Amino acid sequence: MFSIKEILIFAYESEYDSAYDLSERRLFSEPKIYTAKGDIESKTKSESSDKITAAGVANTALGTAAIEIAKKIATPEMKKNATKEDIENLATLIKGKRFYPIRNLPKNNSGKSPFYDLQTEKIVYF
Repeated sequence: MFSIKEILIFAYESEYDSAYDLSERRLFSEPKIYTAKGDIESKTKSESSDKITAAGVANTALGTAAIEIAKKIATPEMKKNATKEDIENLATLIKGKRFYPIRNLPKNNSGKSPFYDLQTEKIVYF
């Protein structure tokens, strides 16, 4: 009976031998080289013009504008980015108070409501 080591060695050697045995591989045809029947220069020239035209610029501008308008219309207000003005409004709203009510926490056993203290950064109950 063969050991696992002998089986693995046999499998490795037989795989190695067949992988590099070129007589077993299919013969492929020679690569075909396109010569354009001697007229190489006509095939290498660009058929389209790479010049910038007013119509091309106008099409690009209109396409960009259409996409921006579509994004503005399709994006809901809650998904839009915060502006500097929005952040300043939030800062002025927060500056006036020290304690803010926490609405998603229940009252404690004494019946007091939870508040967030901005100075100590802890939750307190009043």
